[in-house]
Amino acid sequence: MNKIVLTVFSIILFVWLIQEIFKFITKKQTGLYISLAILLSATALQYIPISQHTITGWIMAVNGNFSIPLLFLVVHKTINNVLGHDVPLFNKPTVRTAMFFGIIAGLFLYPMALGLGAYDPYREGFSFSWLFIVLMALNIILILFKNPFSFILLCAIISYNLKLLESVNLWDYFIDPFFFITSILYFLKNTVNAATLKYKMINESTENTF
Repeated sequence: MNKIVLTVFSIILFVWLIQEIFKFITKKQTGLYISLAILLSATALQYIPISQHTITGWIMAVNGNFSIPLLFLVVHKTINNVLGHDVPLFNKPTVRTAMFFGIIAGLFLYPMALGLGAYDPYREGFSFSWLFIVLMALNIILILFKNPFSFILLCAIISYNLKLLESVNLWDYFIDPFFFITSILYFLKNTVNAATLKYKMINESTENTF
């Protein structure tokens, strides 16, 4: 990943983490002024060496490429903590669409890229192929349905054309392992919450019957 882009990602990630710690301790949102202070602190942390490497350097060692949708999810969390509510571009339906995209793309890409089957879809990302056409078609469909996630996909396409990440593969701009894992955890959490709610409703209806 381009070091400047990765540094921005790292700063936003640390802002979100510090915000979450603040919320856990104080039980309230950070708000604008506290978030600005957190932003300055998170920026300063990027330039403090840890074992001769900056935080950005350590993140690059773990994963050199973080997809644009993952960056969007982190930005969504930080903005939500600042304002205390969702905004149109970063609302729950957009996040849900992002998670659907993440889990479908991950399930399609990673098993075959790791050797399940003779076909490796990852190679399609190195040149103009059906992958670009599918992503553009998906973007047009989302625009027609006025889904803000279309803007995120467009940003990923523009980032690829500008080569903002270290990777030259189109897949890496749309999906990465952390985004895929986040998508899986998101749906697992929602499934558990839905099952718990349904269980409570059944218990309440049973109690009311007797």
